[in-house]
Amino acid sequence: MEHLFRHIVVPLDQSVHSEAALDPASELALTFGARLSLLRVIEPDRVAGEVLPPDPMQGALHRAQALGYLRRLTAGLAARGVQAEATVVTGDPSAQVMEQVRQRDADLLVFTRHGQGGADLGALGGEAGQVLLQARVSLLLIRDVPNRPGAVLVPLDGSARAEHVLPVAQRIALARRVPLLLAHALPEPEVPRGVPLTGRERALKEELMTLNRDVMARYLDGLASSLRPDGACDVRLLDGTHPLEGLHDLIRHEAVGLVILSAHGHSGLRRWPYGRTALNLLTYAPVPVLIVQDLCAREFAARSQP
Repeated sequence: MEHLFRHIVVPLDQSVHSEAALDPASELALTFGARLSLLRVIEPDRVAGEVLPPDPMQGALHRAQALGYLRRLTAGLAARGVQAEATVVTGDPSAQVMEQVRQRDADLLVFTRHGQGGADLGALGGEAGQVLLQARVSLLLIRDVPNRPGAVLVPLDGSARAEHVLPVAQRIALARRVPLLLAHALPEPEVPRGVPLTGRERALKEELMTLNRDVMARYLDGLASSLRPDGACDVRLLDGTHPLEGLHDLIRHEAVGLVILSAHGHSGLRRWPYGRTALNLLTYAPVPVLIVQDLCAREFAARSQP
């Protein structure tokens, strides 16, 4: 089934850093005809880690200021043809972001690696990291570096779950007028034992590598031809490398502007919202990363049972 975004939520903290999410979120809203919601979460006052009793007048002032801020942003977006709604809530940022995503039945969360004051929120211990670990929707993480208008990279492992991002990637690449880049990292078969391989074993290993290389080359070429008959789709078969290292090297050496991949691949443990490759690229990739959630609400509910 083709995955198309319908409702996008953008959390903001009134910092220039967080506002870097607005342009890519607006681009996606226009590309997919999605609703756009801007969210400001006001944290309660604390002393020594303890939440203070709310001050009604101070709370009303903070809400009015935050709502005015969001309305100025929505007016600017409307002038560019993007309709957005503004919401202000009070509470724990991570919990409130996820509650608003659930209430609005949103299917994409767009946020930046850094927030107010430049604090690194992309680390898994920060607020953005807490949202990332709890979220059960698609995520777009924006880096605090200039966006590169390069190719859209889609890592693939041959599984149906990995392929389910292709309609999204194709539409984004067409809207940006950039090529698609399909990649598969072909690791060497593992032989987990601490003794040298025999000649027969080395031959079997090389035979399997050759078979995998030929199969994946045909697979990537077939996908490229079907996705972009105009030839604006390239393929990379990363031979004999660790999958994660190969992908990072490819991002660094090629003109990649955005990475799009599924939350899980064929070997992913689907008891968690995101697999190893997805979390690694969200944490370490130097370009924006869009993780398309492949699990439905029914699958999440089944895995939450004791």
